[in-house]
Amino acid sequence: MTNHLKRTYVSLMLSPFFSQIGSAIYVLGLNWLIVKSTGTTQLLGIIEGIGGFAFLIGDLLVGLLVDQHNRKYVLIWTDIIATLVCVVSSFLINNNTPQVWLLILITFILNLMLALNYPAAKSIVPEVINGNYLQKFNALSNTFFGLANIIAPVIGGVLLAINGIDFSEW
Repeated sequence: MTNHLKRTYVSLMLSPFFSQIGSAIYVLGLNWLIVKSTGTTQLLGIIEGIGGFAFLIGDLLVGLLVDQHNRKYVLIWTDIIATLVCVVSSFLINNNTPQVWLLILITFILNLMLALNYPAAKSIVPEVINGNYLQKFNALSNTFFGLANIIAPVIGGVLLAINGIDFSEW
């Protein structure tokens, strides 16, 4: 396998891993923020329910986008949109009294982008990875994705346990 293919192989395998870590840490942070500021978990159900609806919409749209548009552009634009939403929202959010509408909007857009991005990434794999390595790649990629679900809560817990981090400083 050439050096270029090895880099592509590793990049495609680790991309969903890091994306899942980010998503899981976001959910952990969202849960912490809501419960700490409101003392209840009721809003979590509403926010996550609306986020689940975004996954449904994404599942309906992904075939059209992936089949009719360049998959690389779908991957790039979903990541750009998700990043912009996070950056802009970080300046708008008030950690002392979180704006529910903003948390719903963030969760909705992030879930929609993930619902579009993940299948686009999976569909591009056979175009990039040699057929002889495809089965091995999929097995390793799925293993790393599952590993992210184990590592993310640990990272999130460590971040929340650090005494110097106070999300209400701003």
